[in-house]
Amino acid sequence: MNRERSRRRLLVFGRLPEPGYVKTRLHPELTGEGSAVLYEAFLDDAMKLAPDGVAVELWVPDRPGALERLSSRYPAARIRLQSGGSLGDRLEMAFACVFNEGADCAVALGSDHPTLPADFVARAFEALADSPLALGPSLDGGYYAVGLRESAWPRAGGLFAGAPWSTSGLFAWTRARAASLRLDCVQLPPWYDVDRPSDLARMADDLTEGSATAGAWARLAADGRTGAVMEPIRVTVDRAGTPESSHLVYGIVLETGSSGRRHAFGDPRLPAFWRSSMKPLQILPAVRDGVFERLGLGAEALALACASHHGTPQHLAIVQSVIDTAELTPEMFACGPHRPFDDGAARGMDRAGRLPGRIHNNCSGQHAALLAFCVARGWPVAGYQEPEHPLQRAVRRELSAWLGEDCERLPWGTDGCGLPTPALSLRDMARVFADVGASPEAAVRSVVTAMTTHPTLVSGPTALSANLMRASSGRILAKEGAEGVFCLASAEGAWGAAFKVLDGATRPLGPAVVHALATLSLLAPEEIGRLEQFARPVVRNTCGNEVGVLSVEGESCSST
Repeated sequence: MNRERSRRRLLVFGRLPEPGYVKTRLHPELTGEGSAVLYEAFLDDAMKLAPDGVAVELWVPDRPGALERLSSRYPAARIRLQSGGSLGDRLEMAFACVFNEGADCAVALGSDHPTLPADFVARAFEALADSPLALGPSLDGGYYAVGLRESAWPRAGGLFAGAPWSTSGLFAWTRARAASLRLDCVQLPPWYDVDRPSDLARMADDLTEGSATAGAWARLAADGRTGAVMEPIRVTVDRAGTPESSHLVYGIVLETGSSGRRHAFGDPRLPAFWRSSMKPLQILPAVRDGVFERLGLGAEALALACASHHGTPQHLAIVQSVIDTAELTPEMFACGPHRPFDDGAARGMDRAGRLPGRIHNNCSGQHAALLAFCVARGWPVAGYQEPEHPLQRAVRRELSAWLGEDCERLPWGTDGCGLPTPALSLRDMARVFADVGASPEAAVRSVVTAMTTHPTLVSGPTALSANLMRASSGRILAKEGAEGVFCLASAEGAWGAAFKVLDGATRPLGPAVVHALATLSLLAPEEIGRLEQFARPVVRNTCGNEVGVLSVEGESCSST
């Protein structure tokens, strides 16, 4: 060790970053593995805080493999083993060692402060040029750094004896002890520890770009390993106050920006076919190509292209306008006929003695727009639903760009309307929807704006997706899919989410989605009020009488 550097030493107090050994109080916000990954980054950043001319040492408890692993990771630093019982004993031993080796001053620094400004450490060493003691108070009542000058030793060794470690009174007690030992103390600016899940949000906001912790946090967020992991949401059906049925709903909400936090309800790696929730992505190649502008089709037609519509006269009229403009016929659609989802429209067809056609399929708006894209590009309209058709290759390129990987590797199936659909994790669905909501690209913004401006065209006036977009005045983008899939995002780019009902039912989605968003304060009180009929939908018998109610288990419920 260089002699001049050895006169001033930074003693980083840390641990070997192993799952279940470090940062266990961050559970369940992080898994044991995630906590270890993050703490290793804490150490990396702490080891870089030494000012010029200061030697760095890492002091860790004796643990199998600690010296070898840490020496390999920090070859320029000296790795030393702590000894003693209490933290006070270990601090006293470390200071005694370095002063016996000829150090003029030393600062012991904790490794729980990943956003600590390097200037604070420099100020500690500057203070020790004139004062025997420097203390950096933590906001929890402890301290993040203690610096001593050799000239105050061994008198200053009594500073740690009997200290109330791990209490909110530690800093005040240490100041009083210093005064009793006639040690003048320079107090550094206060800072905070990252010990509990509630500390992570502030940490994420304060992270410095390029720091090890910022990189680790971003990787954990990308892997869906940041945030609370809760049990799946259980939605129960109560009849006359007695539970009759129940549904399990898995879901995840991913925050964007520097926080990158996730809130998972069950395992967010649960795979599901994306079904109609992926329609906004499927239509993007056509939007980028300018098809809608060239054909004079407006935002309503774009909203219908992303829709699982209910077959109202308004829906059918817009689909027909796309067909007429592109010189198509409904018989070209790969989707089959079914009754309109809208009760009034279905009854009207019954009264008229009419059978539904392909135009009544809830996906007909998408198929009309995709066929118009084929015509515009000169691609054959026959077989447009086949995986090797140029249209489907364009869609897969689009999906791969959003996913950041070749979507060909995903399992693929066939949707109810005949188009290919991939299976992927809820985490990836939520991530893509979050990116869609945050994207400034003109084509993406036109899709988001069309959907949120015309929510009842995306589904129907009674649908959860339409009412979420209406209740939030377009602040939320939402799209349902078959078999209980539901994706949504902040249209302002703050978060994305994905849900899946394990048994494929749709009726639990309202209670589960509203519960999750309300729990995470992503809905305003007045928005929750507007969604009451979806948060607690009633069950009616064939006479229209209320006989039961759906609600999230644990929330109060009543029924008649």
